[in-house]
Amino acid sequence: MTITVEAEINAPLAAVWAAWTTPADIMAWNHTDDEWCCPSAEVDLKVGGIYFARMETKDGSMGFDFKGVITAVKPESCLSFKLDDGRIVAIDFTDCGNGATKVVEVLSAEKDTPEEMEQCRTGCQCILNSFKAYTETKHGKHVTPKEKVTVEVEINAPLADVWATWTAPAEIMKWKYPNDKWCCPSAEVDLKVGGVYSSRMEAKDGSMGFDFKGAFTVVEPESHLSCRLDDGREVTVDFTTCGKGATKIVEVFEPEECKPVGAQRAGWQWLLNSLKAHAEKAQDSNKVTVEAEINAPLAAVWAAWTTPADIMAWNHANDEWCCPSAEVDLKVGGVYSSRMEAKDGSMGFDFKGVITAVKPESCLSFGLDDGRNVAIDFTDCGNGATKIVEVFDAEKENSVDLQRTGWQSILNSFKAYVETKNN
Repeated sequence: MTITVEAEINAPLAAVWAAWTTPADIMAWNHTDDEWCCPSAEVDLKVGGIYFARMETKDGSMGFDFKGVITAVKPESCLSFKLDDGRIVAIDFTDCGNGATKVVEVLSAEKDTPEEMEQCRTGCQCILNSFKAYTETKHGKHVTPKEKVTVEVEINAPLADVWATWTAPAEIMKWKYPNDKWCCPSAEVDLKVGGVYSSRMEAKDGSMGFDFKGAFTVVEPESHLSCRLDDGREVTVDFTTCGKGATKIVEVFEPEECKPVGAQRAGWQWLLNSLKAHAEKAQDSNKVTVEAEINAPLAAVWAAWTTPADIMAWNHANDEWCCPSAEVDLKVGGVYSSRMEAKDGSMGFDFKGVITAVKPESCLSFGLDDGRNVAIDFTDCGNGATKIVEVFDAEKENSVDLQRTGWQSILNSFKAYVETKNN
């Protein structure tokens, strides 16, 4: 198993090679952070020569030697050596032009578990970053990387809906403020590279307000957005589906220099939490509930709901409709399907989905092929009666009231069928 780390150094190839192979330079950069140091180093730059560096914590609490024998050396091109523990290290140096040099370091992993390998990779990259900073500073070309702050949230809503909530001006105005003392009176989005992203946030008492404005640099629908603000700062937003109708948003932004980073992080997190609350509330408003109490035992009600022959007998809204076919594979991942048709053959449709949860005589959930979800709970009311509560996501073609009426009619048909069958 090997680990690879790399960096592009804003310094000429000759200078980079010298900084890597000169003991005095190595002692200046060979550490992961400011709590460590490199008190000694030795290099005999030839095949069979030694390559050695000592790394210690500045408080003297720990330290270790990094020592090996050089196995290959090509000045200003490559260097390889074998460590005393048998691991191999190889470093390639490439002139990138314009006074820059790329360094790629490949080394055998000391441990095999993913966690230990990642820890090793992080440490090696930190040392390489230290080398980059040292070499660039020495040659007057080091640029301190801009700080970046990350906030994130998981939203119980589908990716498409979350994307629309983040990018539609009318939706932005409903959530882009931290609390009820603020509002977002205007927003503008031109969803293309170079297009504007703008919103206005104001205190409701008019005491203060500010504009958030920039231009898109990357637009990947339902996946990624990047924006450069008018003050030059960069913002990126990633959208990821988490399964079960949930979506994760990760926002990364460059903080303003004149304000505390902690306060900025809190502010951006508040906005993201506001987005979550708005998006999830919208999802709840799309859910419709119908219910009925059936004068029949729980076992009989469950059987009538999950047996294809029974479904074909009750699954219709009125006597002008019928259910000529049904299929149930009562397990997670199994199909739940029925066909509903007008008896005169003028119209019909399939109701089909995949079961996502099943607990016999208790609950049944499935996801329909159009992405909507249905959940049914069965409760023993005692005295031979059973309550059914059915919750479904409304579709967008028909009114919610029309859909509620239709689903309630089918549930009433189920009630009549089961009660008749069990009397």
